[in-house]
Amino acid sequence: MEVPVIEYLRWARSPRDVDFDLSRSGLGEVPLETLGLGPEDLLLPEGHDWGGPLLRAAIARSFAIDEKNVLPVHGTTFGVFLACAALLDRGDHVLVECPAYEPLRRIPLLFGAKVDRLPRPFEDSYRFDPDRVECLIREETKLIILSDPHNPSGVCLGAEERRWLGDLGERRNVDVLVDEVYLDFKKLNGGKGFPHAFSCGNRMISVASLTKVYGFPRLRVGWMIARKELIRRTAPLYDYTVGDPSGPSAALGVAALARRRELRAAAAAKAEENGRLVRSWMEDRDELEWKPPDAGIVAFPRFRRETDSDRFVSFAREKHRVLPAPGGYFEDTRGFRIGFGIDRSRLPEALERLGTALSEWA
Repeated sequence: MEVPVIEYLRWARSPRDVDFDLSRSGLGEVPLETLGLGPEDLLLPEGHDWGGPLLRAAIARSFAIDEKNVLPVHGTTFGVFLACAALLDRGDHVLVECPAYEPLRRIPLLFGAKVDRLPRPFEDSYRFDPDRVECLIREETKLIILSDPHNPSGVCLGAEERRWLGDLGERRNVDVLVDEVYLDFKKLNGGKGFPHAFSCGNRMISVASLTKVYGFPRLRVGWMIARKELIRRTAPLYDYTVGDPSGPSAALGVAALARRRELRAAAAAKAEENGRLVRSWMEDRDELEWKPPDAGIVAFPRFRRETDSDRFVSFAREKHRVLPAPGGYFEDTRGFRIGFGIDRSRLPEALERLGTALSEWA
């Protein structure tokens, strides 16, 4: 089988000879030393289940849910891969949001699924139409895939939308997978704990990780939260893929989860502060339109007129050494994604250079 390249990830891994990289969608890496572990702490006892028992327990404790509803995974995308592998057979039907982060629409195709798109149009503030969703579901529909906050716009699902999706899954016998890797940028609900899609219904599946919000992209520590039957079905796929988890990564993940509230608060404060700068900058950009992000550190401005934004990104990179992410990778060539998780002291100049590039391009 020939596996198609995920073009965005190939581009994201390419060398970056720029002064300001606004294409990244995570915060800067947190030094591992802050977790206070020494070499002797990095080898956890070998477990007898998939994903590592101590890491599983730490995730469950963090969400205050049963361990049997949790599967540790090697990052969010791997969680999406495992869910699709467990749920999909050739010919099954999947609905994937549009616009979307490329792996979300590519992964189901690996398992022979037929993928149709669930529109989240700019004109509707990236909201989906419930009536349209109902009409798109077929007898062979097995899975709906969304992100919350939405990637690339940063727009969040409302509480009523999440509850409606939970009810939809039960009524139509369809699973709803939500990529929540940016969700912890969102303010906690009155200190009641960390939200997750599974709390909205038994057919909801949450996948997320310590990557974007928490600053630990290289640990590859994430989780799937779902009904117990699906976790049981998914877990044996470890034997066909990565085998046992990395002991050092698991140990560091357990330590990070123990400090999750503290780390989340710092990340959310930085996102809010940097977000104010981006909002102020957008007020002076008459050539652009956008839907302001509800949470997180990505935004997706669009040109008001028909423009090839991918060519603009190349221009900004070559002439002004500032790099947003091309909108073509997110299925909208009038837009480009700005990742504003860089250091606060550098963001104003980065935005100034991007603004200069926009003025010259116009």
